[in-house]
Amino acid sequence: MSSSTAPFSTRSKRRLAAGPNGSPIYSQIGEARIRGAELELLAHVTPDLDLIGAYSYLDARIESGDNAGRRVETVPMNQASLWAKYRLTWLGLPGVSVGGGVRYIGDSWDGTDTIRTPDYTLFDAMIRYETGPWRFQVNASNLADKRHVTTCLARGDCFYGIGRTVLGSATYKF
Repeated sequence: MSSSTAPFSTRSKRRLAAGPNGSPIYSQIGEARIRGAELELLAHVTPDLDLIGAYSYLDARIESGDNAGRRVETVPMNQASLWAKYRLTWLGLPGVSVGGGVRYIGDSWDGTDTIRTPDYTLFDAMIRYETGPWRFQVNASNLADKRHVTTCLARGDCFYGIGRTVLGSATYKF
């Protein structure tokens, strides 16, 4: 098993945000601070099964201006994911892998701590075939085609997330 951890603290100066009280005019809000940590774990459970887990914690706050002390818009405090990938060698298909995972995105705020965007959970999957320098892969995101809102802003507009998406790719390694 391997893991990586990355604690951090950063500041952003002259950050743009929607004006106070839902104004559609953007203005500089001064300074924002983001503190947090990310953790990722990779476990080789069997020679054919890998598990990958990740968690992010973000405390993003506005430090000056009319919205000082409030959360930075669109930034969720918590995010997590768990992914499993399985190679089908026991079926005599050593180049074939299948995988599936779940992503959790925590609730976020509008920059004035008035409108909360609720958390959501999405499921994804993939199938891959590798032979020599070639890799063919199909990824599917948001398998359940869940209708979800990714963020709402203080001025009142909200944005829907992407529905079910299936993408195929062919890669040649030089």
